[in-house]
Amino acid sequence: MAIQKVLIIGAGPCGLLLALLLAKNGMTVEVLDKESRLDDSPRAAYYNWPAMVDLYRAGLGEDLRHEAWYARSASWRTMQNERLFGLKTDEEQEKELLEEEAKGRPRPAVLPLRDLMRMMQKHIEQQERVKLSFNHIVTGIGQDDSNAWVHAELIDGSAAKLAADYVVGCDGANSVIRRSLFGEKAFPGFTWPQTIVATNVYYDFYSHGCDDVNYFIDPENGFLAAKLTDDNFWRVSYGDITGLSEDEYRERVAMKYESILPGNPKPGDYKLMAARPYRCHQRLAEAMRVGRFLLAGDSAHLTNPFGGLGLTGGICDVGSLADCLTAIHRGQATADKILDVYNDVRRRIFSEIVNPTATENMRLVYSDPAVAKESSTGKLFLQAEKDRDLERSMRHAFDSMRYDFSPHFDLLAPNQPASHA
Repeated sequence: MAIQKVLIIGAGPCGLLLALLLAKNGMTVEVLDKESRLDDSPRAAYYNWPAMVDLYRAGLGEDLRHEAWYARSASWRTMQNERLFGLKTDEEQEKELLEEEAKGRPRPAVLPLRDLMRMMQKHIEQQERVKLSFNHIVTGIGQDDSNAWVHAELIDGSAAKLAADYVVGCDGANSVIRRSLFGEKAFPGFTWPQTIVATNVYYDFYSHGCDDVNYFIDPENGFLAAKLTDDNFWRVSYGDITGLSEDEYRERVAMKYESILPGNPKPGDYKLMAARPYRCHQRLAEAMRVGRFLLAGDSAHLTNPFGGLGLTGGICDVGSLADCLTAIHRGQATADKILDVYNDVRRRIFSEIVNPTATENMRLVYSDPAVAKESSTGKLFLQAEKDRDLERSMRHAFDSMRYDFSPHFDLLAPNQPASHA
């Protein structure tokens, strides 16, 4: 039976992307968010190939080609700005990337998340099948054999019950859907001791010999400096002491910048645009499917930002879920079977790929540089600098974050191919 409606909780990148993908496959969607507008705080900006595929599938390819920027170098460095290891894209590699893109494999891109979300909102406003509803605070959930629903409180104090065939929680780390399903504190995993402060700043890192992406390694003061746009607009994410207020973290930015950034800049040497503290976690929900309720992205799992795997993993969740719901909608798959496969596959990919890789990345950032250089990651990068085949395989290392669900389609629906990886 065709899906009549999908209700998505959370107008973040995962929720907006899922709405676009489902609408393009003929489903009616409503997206609820508790805020009055899209979140524009400093967050992810780097999208690896597995994420790019789903962004293109959603119809964002032309806009991304026009607005995104492409990083061509990355390195791991000491706090004295000595380059330890890394990779750079030369002319031959650049040609390979362009050839791959022409064959349907879009290259990794860089775009501040707030800009990507505005792009998604623009496309959603052109979709008759999608309704975006702000100022809806979910206060309760329920389901039976035929549908699922949420109770919501609106800004004027009124209440509403909204029902759909399926409800998808894309409402982030503090997901009300996950907490309603499993309990307030049921989110297995651990929290890193550092509070990460993500900042956006105009500063000339290139004048200090830096690459496009730079991991500065130190047991206490490790940080990331990554270019966000074509000009000197950068993301700097560093660890700080835990337990301060948001204002106190902002007051410490100048002190931290002067002590850790190349050139030891004073406030007049840069232009700070935004700063936001947050805790880092490695966590995975007990399940990503409970009946007609589904989870995707940060609602289902959390990881630290080093390596950009959190958002890429979330986007791959969304692409997978869109494939499964599309197969149900088109009569190609039994709902219970395919959604159980979604749950199993996406949890396995987080456990076996995202979580260990991101954990190793963060441990390297907060390690001794000599230890980092002798680590398996350091040795791999050093070898890849000399071995083109190894470099190429590393570029494709995260292909397995995607998954083809079509072998699990068990119903015959002629002339209705589902879109999949």
